[in-house]
Amino acid sequence: MSDMITFKYLRDIQKKERSSSGLCKLDDNFYGAVQEYVLRKKRIKDRGKDLSFREKKEIENIGPVVKSIYDTRETKIVNGAVKAARTGMKMENILLSEKRLFEDVRKKLVDGREVLESVLCPGNGGVAEVKGDEDVPDGFSKIRIVEDIPEFVGEDLKMYGPWKAEEIVLCPVSFSLMFVKAGKAEKVGED
Repeated sequence: MSDMITFKYLRDIQKKERSSSGLCKLDDNFYGAVQEYVLRKKRIKDRGKDLSFREKKEIENIGPVVKSIYDTRETKIVNGAVKAARTGMKMENILLSEKRLFEDVRKKLVDGREVLESVLCPGNGGVAEVKGDEDVPDGFSKIRIVEDIPEFVGEDLKMYGPWKAEEIVLCPVSFSLMFVKAGKAEKVGED
């Protein structure tokens, strides 16, 4: 693929990325091929060979063009992660090297939404994560989850969980005692 990379090709990709709402289809090794292209151009420049004005300008502008491509894709990936957190939609044409950014941002947003849901619907899953020495409401206790606990229906017919290991949550006392006894949670602080 690195032989296919030219300044014109990069400018075309830049224009396509800017004009389309979604990610443009790129080869999985796009950034690796661009790196090889940049190194090849740098070696030509370092040899001190006489270059035309156009060649000098292309070499000068490779960095800004590639950065522009990356920045545009990054913005689309972050926006796509927001949509995925809200709707569960999948991101198309994302490169393997970009997938981690997408998943990290999406996960943080989903975690934030879970906290928001627990604040807006208390007793519908408890507080996903409790920080500091917050007051524990009557009938609830604060526990640290030791093993993942799937979502379940409480005796009050409300949904609770799911909770992941290491989360500190507020849970009705009857459930917290049961989880502690079963070794799935530990008490935090005093009731």
